[in-house]
Amino acid sequence: MQLAMEDREGGLQLARVSGELDTFAAQGFRERFTRLGRQDRVVVDLEETSFIDSAGLHALFSVGRAAKDAGACVVFVVPPDSSVRRVIDLVQLAHVSPVCDTVEEAIARLPEPPEPGGGLSPGGAG
Repeated sequence: MQLAMEDREGGLQLARVSGELDTFAAQGFRERFTRLGRQDRVVVDLEETSFIDSAGLHALFSVGRAAKDAGACVVFVVPPDSSVRRVIDLVQLAHVSPVCDTVEEAIARLPEPPEPGGGLSPGGAG
């Protein structure tokens, strides 16, 4: 498995997973997302993932639950014609975190980034 992280505008992180998300890769995948915080907005793109086993599925569920517990937002991308999508639909990953067909759709599902400084204008009320 290869995992490439890309920081995007508005604090969005795009994680592109390629290859096999299996027993050997699942722990490393899970560890990459152990420190999700309240403001985190992550799209996990599984478009180039060729295989997933039960350990890989467990890792996806763990990341989805950890994000929910932390108040973060994680959205998974799996194309509808992918063999990985059939498995993800079967185990109902979307009950934990949204599953979208494209990166663009996933980004649209994320909440807006928080305003810097809590949305207060400089100088306060005048």
